Amino acid sequence: MIGEISALSSAVLWGITSVLYKKGLTRFRLLPALIIRTFWGMIFFLLLYLSLRGLDFYIYPVAVVYLVLGGVLRLVFGDIAYFRGLELASVSRVVPLTFTFPLFTLILSAEILKEGVSMEVVSGTLLIVLGIWILSRVDHTREKDLKMGVFFSLLAAILYAVSILLTKIGLRYMDPFLATLIRIPIPLLILLLGFSLKENPEKIVHSPKSHAVFGLAGITGLGIGSYLFLYSLTMINTAQATSLSSTTPLFSSLFALIFLKENITARILVGILTTFVGVLIILF
Repeated sequence: MIGEISALSSAVLWGITSVLYKKGLTRFRLLPALIIRTFWGMIFFLLLYLSLRGLDFYIYPVAVVYLVLGGVLRLVFGDIAYFRGLELASVSRVVPLTFTFPLFTLILSAEILKEGVSMEVVSGTLLIVLGIWILSRVDHTREKDLKMGVFFSLLAAILYAVSILLTKIGLRYMDPFLATLIRIPIPLLILLLGFSLKENPEKIVHSPKSHAVFGLAGITGLGIGSYLFLYSLTMINTAQATSLSSTTPLFSSLFALIFLKENITARILVGILTTFVGVLIILF
């Protein structure tokens, strides 16, 4: 059950970070937020790696290619779409829609990786996606642009699924601890380059509050959460790991209720229950 517990633990941490992102994005712009999040996530994991393993790096070129490509799709393009969705719509809608990525991952892992997928995983995944769809139907009057929020959320889901596929291949040649670290630097450089083409990068330094919010999000979500998810990919099959980690909306809705005062209606509760049943089917 270690792989299953790791996947669920990553979901809890991602649920926390979604609230931090939403809270931070009310005052700070998208690219600086992503840069700060990625920077502190990398620093945290680098220091952790050095403290535990020193300079013991075993780099395999094939693995690096897949991990970097997966990292760019996830941490640059996928997260830009995800953050943009959070800017335009509510947490209780964007997070559930984004976390439909297990449905795409299920298809890709079966077709490309040739992983066997049991009926329990298929039925559990479909229930999770159904629960997520129910959650996404909640009406929020304070949303800026519902249609574009939904579009960016689904785009992020597709990019996440492709990223997971590439990362899974890279993990065949490298352990998840080092893989978590390897996939961060190139996306950070791309984000910095994109921002510097328009503005002076020094502006990012002079915003201590944003560093506190997005730095914490980087450590919890990009650092610890991503490691737990990558670890789960090495212990259980791709479809199972992604389905369990996609329970993030359960936790993000709860945290949004507590910290952001978003309304939790009967429809949300039905969606949460449906998702929970899907998780139980996969686990047992």
